[in-house]
Amino acid sequence: MLALSRVPSPLRLARLRATGLALATAAVLVASPRASAVEVPAQAVADNTALMVWADIASVQPQEVEESLGAVRQFLDTMKQGPMGQAMQDAPLLDPLQGAQKFAEFRNEFTAAGGQAFVLVGTPDEFGEMDEPVVLIKTNGAADPAALKAAMAKLADDPSDTDDVEFEALEPGWMIAKGDDTGELPAVGSPARANELLGLLQPQAGRPMAMVFVPTDQMRQEMNQGGQPGDPGAALGAAFSKARAMTGGLSLGANPSIKLDAAFPDAQSAQEFNTAYAGMMGQAQQGLSQMVQMFAGQQQPGMPPMPTADQVNTFFGSLALQNGGANQTLIINSGTLNSAGSMLPLFAMMMMGGGGGGF
Repeated sequence: MLALSRVPSPLRLARLRATGLALATAAVLVASPRASAVEVPAQAVADNTALMVWADIASVQPQEVEESLGAVRQFLDTMKQGPMGQAMQDAPLLDPLQGAQKFAEFRNEFTAAGGQAFVLVGTPDEFGEMDEPVVLIKTNGAADPAALKAAMAKLADDPSDTDDVEFEALEPGWMIAKGDDTGELPAVGSPARANELLGLLQPQAGRPMAMVFVPTDQMRQEMNQGGQPGDPGAALGAAFSKARAMTGGLSLGANPSIKLDAAFPDAQSAQEFNTAYAGMMGQAQQGLSQMVQMFAGQQQPGMPPMPTADQVNTFFGSLALQNGGANQTLIINSGTLNSAGSMLPLFAMMMMGGGGGGF
C-alpha cells in the first residue's frame, strides 16, 4: 500500500456516468483541513496512468458544504441581476442548506457502510484516449457492499443509474466498483507510477480532496499544434505541454478556494509558462480596460455602475500566478469571485453589443 500524509483536492476530468458520476459529484463537494493520508492500491495504477482523484468523504462536515455553497450562491445571485441575468433565468436555484443536507445523508450512509474515501484512477488506452476510470472505495474495517451501493445511489440524479454497479473486495481496506461504465484494473500494476503520482500531490497537502493529472503524449502534441503566430493562447498551450503534471485542491468553508498547481521539470520551462500566461492575461486586461473607457458613464438598469480601471486591475491581479521555481500556482478564492462580480456590468455590455450601439 502506498500513502502520502495529509493530502488534498479537486477536479473532475473524465466523462463519468452511473457510479462514476455519483462519485465525481461527491468530489466536487469535498474538502476540509482534517484529511487522512491519500492512498492508492498499486495494482490499480498502470505505467501510463494519467489521472487520480482522491476524496476523503469521512473528514468533511456538512456545515463546510453549506458555507461554501452559500458563497457560490451569492455570486450566482449577483449574476442573475440586470440584462446579463436573462441568460441565467433557467439556471437551477442553488440551495446551500438543501445541498448540505443531501451531502450529510450520503456521508452518514457511506461511513456507516464502512466507507472512508474514494479514488478515481484514469488510464489512457492504446490510442491515447482516456478510458473510464477505475473506481475504488477506501474502507474502515468490514464494509457492506449493498449499503455502499445504496449510499452512492443517493448522489445520482436517477438512483437506477447505479443498478448495474456492484462493489467487490480488492484487498484489505479496499473495494472496487464494477459496472458498465467503470474501468478495469490494468494487467500489471505499477508501484513506481503510484509513488510518482502521490509525490506530485505534495503542493495540495492538507486538502482532503486531491487531483493530479499528467498530460498524455497525444495531448502534449495537440497543445503544440494550431493557433496563429503571436496568439497568446497557442503560446500558453505550447508552454504547458512541457509540464510534468497539473494538480488541484479545493478548500471549503466560509471562504472557499481552489488551488491549481502546474509542476514543470525545471524553473526555465516554468518561467516560459508564467510568461505565456501573463501575456494572455495582459492582452485580456488591456481589452477590458479599453472597454471600460468606451462605456464610461453608462449603466444598465438593475446593474451596479461600470467597473473602474482599478477594479479591472484588481480582478486580473487576483488571477496572477505565484512563481515557485519549477511550480506555478493559481489560487481562486472568494476575493476572486468578488472581483469578478465587479466586472459583471462590463460583461453585460459586451453581451449586449455595447449597449445597443454595437462595436
